Amino acid sequence: MHAAASKGRELPEPRVVTASQAITLGVGVIVFVLSLVPPSVIWKINMFAFGGLETAFCWVLVMGLFWKRASMAGGTLAYCACMALGFKLFGLHQIVIGISVSLLLMVVVSLLTKCEDEQSLELFFPRKA
Repeated sequence: MHAAASKGRELPEPRVVTASQAITLGVGVIVFVLSLVPPSVIWKINMFAFGGLETAFCWVLVMGLFWKRASMAGGTLAYCACMALGFKLFGLHQIVIGISVSLLLMVVVSLLTKCEDEQSLELFFPRKA
């Protein structure tokens, strides 16, 4: 339901389609123009986003395939805190801190928490016949 319908007005379908296409075209043109002369900070934004994703999902994806007790915890928070504070350990990028904390917390939390019920584990880790 679009905003006009919530106010009791009905917009014709062709008008909604035209407006959607015009907005999409406008955003596309802005992105294209910005890509011709990208801001110098774009690599920092990209690194920050990639680092956050890496610290959140790396160990879960890698170890979750093989370890029944794998869990996801706090590496992204450590990464973001180190980035905000400008903290580096031995001159290494903050991703190293985040991914190390992520691995440590994954192992510790998964060993301290209760194992899932057998029915859920059987779904993802079937027993060999």
